[in-house]
Parts: sequence; structure tokens; C-alpha cells
Amino acid sequence: MKLEKFDYMVWGTIGVVIIAIVIVIAIGDQVGARIVGVTPDDGGTVGARARIGIEFAQAMIADSVESSFRIDPPVQGKFKWERNQVWFIPNEALKVGARYMVTLRAGAKSQSGQQVKRDASWNFVVREPQIAYVFPANDDRELWRTTMDGGAVKKLTKTGGRVYDFAVSPDGEKILYSVVNDKRGADLWTMTRDGEAQKILINCDADRCTIAAWSPDGSRIAYSREPAGIAPNTPNGPPRVWTADATSGQTAPLFKDSQVLGYNPLWSPDGKWLAFFDGQSGAIHAVNVQTTDEILLKSTMGLPGAWSPDSRKLIFTDFTMAGDQPSITVYVADFDTNQVNVILGSDSPFTDYGVPAWSPSGEWWALGLRTLDGGASKQVWLMKPDGSSPRAVTATPTFTHGAYQWDASGRMLILQRFELGVPFAKPEILIWSLEGGEPRVLIKDGSLPAWLP
Repeated sequence: MKLEKFDYMVWGTIGVVIIAIVIVIAIGDQVGARIVGVTPDDGGTVGARARIGIEFAQAMIADSVESSFRIDPPVQGKFKWERNQVWFIPNEALKVGARYMVTLRAGAKSQSGQQVKRDASWNFVVREPQIAYVFPANDDRELWRTTMDGGAVKKLTKTGGRVYDFAVSPDGEKILYSVVNDKRGADLWTMTRDGEAQKILINCDADRCTIAAWSPDGSRIAYSREPAGIAPNTPNGPPRVWTADATSGQTAPLFKDSQVLGYNPLWSPDGKWLAFFDGQSGAIHAVNVQTTDEILLKSTMGLPGAWSPDSRKLIFTDFTMAGDQPSITVYVADFDTNQVNVILGSDSPFTDYGVPAWSPSGEWWALGLRTLDGGASKQVWLMKPDGSSPRAVTATPTFTHGAYQWDASGRMLILQRFELGVPFAKPEILIWSLEGGEPRVLIKDGSLPAWLP
């Protein structure tokens, strides 16, 4: 058989392709499995609740990556995979001021058999938390932030005074905030912790979207949505809970049934449960977002309560009568045993309780208390979750206190107070350390304080 010129060209081309494939395979074997990105960046700063991520160019064998992962100082945590990216999620807050070194040792394997050829290392520092808040408290409301000593103050938004409320992402990198729009509704916006990249996430038109909450991994949000009134300039309808993708803003109601109402959603720390106040049922409604199981806890207080750090318990309050005396009772719902028990009731020296805030370690509660002889003011106290070892944080009867919140380390509280008996009193934001000392005023005429890790 005689080969024509065209045949030589075809066979030559095939030969070149084969050689190229062999070269690519050889180079690929030399390069191995590739890392295309890490989080945080090398030399970066992060909040105490930051997650550590590694993104690969190919699908990896999970066990080989996880066994090759090192962090120094050592930190206990768990791994979560999202396609070719793995996240290490620490069990506890990282230590403020510490520098951590992360290493993925050589030998981690891809599903195609390639290996990471050499150690990859990077480091980051955990920054000191700041405090975000609304200022001024009433008119011309904007978002601001300050340092823990109150020395450095920065304005974050310029909405024309239309900020309604806000929520900080768990890692402290983003802020979600509600802004009143021209249709008397409220839209949801996002920005970075520095006030950059401000953009609308959910256009709510004449609906009012407020009281947003981030899921623990920061991937989703839940919020209360009040539909527009049936006619212009009429009140909004009753609220329902909606959820949304935190990146795309794609959103839908949590329940298709429009009769299931909901306000003030609250994620459990493990992200499995979503609790909210259901005014239609007169109860706290808890929904397992994975199994759709539901639990109703009778309460008329309008608040969803507070989750224990392990997500196994929900603590909440309800209005009760002790003889002819009205009082507030504190209950704890155990999701393992399906039991609800009284923790603090009418047999204690206190008559009014705020919802306790559980410290991250689970060791302490911070809660607002009003005593039998304390007048109208509510003070902040610490106590153990069984009601023992009570300890006063504030003791200024001319002020009433609330909005208390632990920092990620469980060593500090921020709180808010109002002076009683003073017309048009302006709220103040205070900070307090578990190590002792008196609460210190940070901001005057500020409200809704929240930690910015």
C-alpha cells in the first residue's frame, strides 16, 4: 500500500498529539495535585470565628487531605467539603492576637492519583474585635463601628439616615443591614466590615425585610418579611420568616403556608435548627432545616429565646402569674429529652427576667433581672445555667439595661442602657470584662450594639 502525502500528514499529527499527551501526563505527575487558593490569605488578619479554607484544582480524597492538615498552635475542629474546597472550622474561638501557621503536608492525594508534591504553608493573625452600632439612636440612623476603647470611630453607611437594623456575619467579614426605601418598605443590603462594596442583596419593594440572622457558616440568612399593606399608606401585614442565599440573594419563604407567621429568626450554633416567634400560635417555633421536624414552645413574650452553645437546648421566657402577681419565668427546652423545665421562677428574689445570653463556653448566662425592691430598672447579672452563683454586672438603679451580648472568647460583654426619669433619654453602649471592674461607657446616643469579630 502506497501512502499519500495526506496520510503522512495525518499520521504525523497523531504522533504529535500522542507525544503532547505523554508530556502533559509527565508534567502533571511532576506538578502533582495543585492548590489554587487558601483562606485566609498568607499574612492576613481574621476574626476569632474565622474558617480556614484550601481550594484545589481537582477533586481530592478527603481523608488524605484531612490527615495532612496541620495548624499551630493546635486547634480542635471539624472539616467541611464544598466540591474541590475544604474548610476547617475550629470548635472554639481563635485566640485574639495570636499568629497561626497552617500547613498542608506533601502526600495529600487527588481522586485521579496525583499527590501534593511539597508542603504548603501560610500564616495569619487574629485581630482584636470591634463594636458595630447604630448612631444616632433615633433620627438619621447610620451604621458605625468603634474599637474596644472607643478611641477609633468610623462611619460605615451613608443612607440618608435610613438604617433600620443590622447583623454581622459570624466571621466578622460582612454586615447585612436593612434600609428603609422610598416605598416605605425595607431592603436588605450587604457590605464589608470596612464599609466597602455596599450593594443591595434583596430588593423587598414595599415589603419590610428586617431582623436578619446569618447561618453559622455564613452561607444563608433568615429574616422577617412583612408584606406590603393592602392599599397605599396602610400598615404592613404580619411577618413571616424567609431565607436567602447570602451570596446571590435568591430568597423564598421558610413555609409555603402563608398562615405560618414568624418574627426574629435565630439559628442554632450547629446550623440545624431555626427558631422564631410565631404570633399566630403564641409560641416559639423551632424547625429542623435538615429533617423539617418542628417543635412549638408556648410563649407570649415575642422573642425566640437563646440556644445553648451545643445546640441541644433552647432557653426562653414566658409571662406567668404567681398568685395575683405577674412575673416572668425562665424555661429551658431540652431537645434530646423533649422536656421543658423551669430554671428561674416565682420562688427566686427576682420578678422580671430578660432572655439569657449563653457564654460561648456554656459556663455562664448573662441576663437582665429586676428585683422585688429594685424599682423599675433592670440590671445585668451573671449566673450559672442552673441558676447558681449569681453575680451583678451592673448596679445603677437610675438606669435600665439590656441588649447584652458576649464576644467570641466569652470574656467580655457589650450592653445598652437607658437613664430612667429623664425625658428623651439617649441610650448608651457599655463594655464589661469578666475579669472584673465596672462597665465602661463607649458610645453615647448609640443603639443595637453588636460584636464585629
